[in-house]
Amino acid sequence: STFANKSLNLLKQLMSFIGDKDCDSLVQLTGLQVIRAVLYMRPDDSKLTDDQREALFNLFTDNAAPSLSNQQNERDKDLTALQLVLARLGAVDVVISCVESSDSDVRLAALQLGVTVLEGGNRRVQDMFAAALSQPSNQGFFVNIRELFDQCIDDMKEAKRKEKRMQAERASNTKKA
Repeated sequence: STFANKSLNLLKQLMSFIGDKDCDSLVQLTGLQVIRAVLYMRPDDSKLTDDQREALFNLFTDNAAPSLSNQQNERDKDLTALQLVLARLGAVDVVISCVESSDSDVRLAALQLGVTVLEGGNRRVQDMFAAALSQPSNQGFFVNIRELFDQCIDDMKEAKRKEKRMQAERASNTKKA
């Protein structure tokens, strides 16, 4: 329908806009969250009941997988189709571009969108990511992922040191008492 085509065109424009490295980080963050929410809310699915939409919204807010299926091996065909549509509209490029952001919230939202687009092992979307990430121009993605891992490791080490200091202080205070 014309409405669906206009909606898809608007999503494509949004992805193009937030994938631009000069885009404001708050706009990128909001855009990434909107695109991810589309995978949960499935605006084209007229078969969903209000209760199912509420359940999907709760999955979104809980950062859970966007599927109402209770069986892991039962594929959600509507989700798979929507993942592919969004990937073709530019979600893969948006994820790659936004992971390179200097804003940690944007990087996290980009990774969450990437996970959601790949949820369930969507092979065609995986292939699109593989093709995009094999381009030399996207080498920054891997550099940023490595930096994120290094930062996480450093944060965990620091948290462990703090916990040890607190335990030592408690032990010291117990001995004094």
